[in-house]
Amino acid sequence: MLEITFILRASALEILNSKGDLIFRDPDKKLIGKGEAFLASDVNMVNCDFSGAHFRNVSFQFGDIGSSMFKSARFEDVEMEGTWMNDTDFHEATFSGVEFYFTTGYASKWRQSKIEMVKFFGANLSKADFREAHLMGVGFVKDNVGGKCSLNGVNFALTIFEDVSFDGATYDGDTIFPVGFDPERTVGLTYDDSVHC
Repeated sequence: MLEITFILRASALEILNSKGDLIFRDPDKKLIGKGEAFLASDVNMVNCDFSGAHFRNVSFQFGDIGSSMFKSARFEDVEMEGTWMNDTDFHEATFSGVEFYFTTGYASKWRQSKIEMVKFFGANLSKADFREAHLMGVGFVKDNVGGKCSLNGVNFALTIFEDVSFDGATYDGDTIFPVGFDPERTVGLTYDDSVHC
């Protein structure tokens, strides 16, 4: 597992792997450190490869990680607010204590990921692929202004749900749930085919 180091230099935000190799550099963006926690604001990390990386105590706000690769990455106590993650690949990644607030993850890939104690507040996850993922203590819930979490067209085939809340989520006729899961009997989960992706 690669440990990620965030460095704020006078000229740029740099992200180094555990060997000290530069894997990302953005001269226009800021990283604000608070103790051991970091805030990355408006950072554009499109098409980057963070496979096997370990992110801890990081807050991404209004950035773009679209089409990036996070295969087998680990996320602990991470916040993503207003983050674009369209077509981002989280295959076999591990999430613990992560909050996705008003994020857009259209066609994002979460196959075989382990997602524990994670909240998706008003997120648009339309067409996402959660096949064979293991979800424990996960919430697909409304955001603080009542915006629902869109699960329209999501593929949950062979996904394991343990203590998952759908209180504030929508689905449509293209959403695939695991065998035996009844969305019509699930509290807070609403059929809505009017949400267009």
